Amino acid sequence: MTLWMGNHANSGGGYAEVPAEFAGLDEATRDEQMGGIAKAYIRAHPAQFVWNSLRRLQDTFGRETIGIAWNEPGLVRAFGPRVLVWLKLVSQAYWLAVLALGLAGFVLLVASLGVWRAVSHPGAITWLYFAGVHAVIVSQDRYHFPVTPYIAGFAGMAVWAMVQRSRHADPAFERTARPSGMRGSTGSALG
Repeated sequence: MTLWMGNHANSGGGYAEVPAEFAGLDEATRDEQMGGIAKAYIRAHPAQFVWNSLRRLQDTFGRETIGIAWNEPGLVRAFGPRVLVWLKLVSQAYWLAVLALGLAGFVLLVASLGVWRAVSHPGAITWLYFAGVHAVIVSQDRYHFPVTPYIAGFAGMAVWAMVQRSRHADPAFERTARPSGMRGSTGSALG
């Protein structure tokens, strides 16, 4: 059924209600029949399937406002309707920054380890798995939740690389600037 949601003539790529003609069927029969419709649609429209898959990737990873939408009635009741725009703007800006940093962190991993080792990293495999699943079946921004920690981890790598780069560019961060008695965890002098 989920394959059908993202792959039929009237699909928007996201969640869709079960049509009335399938509602009375048991789940296995419904899945078989609706899956058959989806597979026939994919075979008949391969270019459209590829385009829709790219669109579903954008739908899954391109925004982060679902939590605000889910809580809209309570937020409006507590703060008024204008708060929604501001919360969505802040949430979206934060998400896009983290996503961009996550992609940058992955690029740094590729530069450091090579493509194969970077792609076979557990965080990358998990991210690619969820991206692939939702590119094929059904999309919505809530579906990136399981990989958010991995994206944040890659973002942390990018931030760490920026910190390291700034430390080397700024003499205030030089090791000689530390007190002479400061020692590292191995007992060796750092200064």
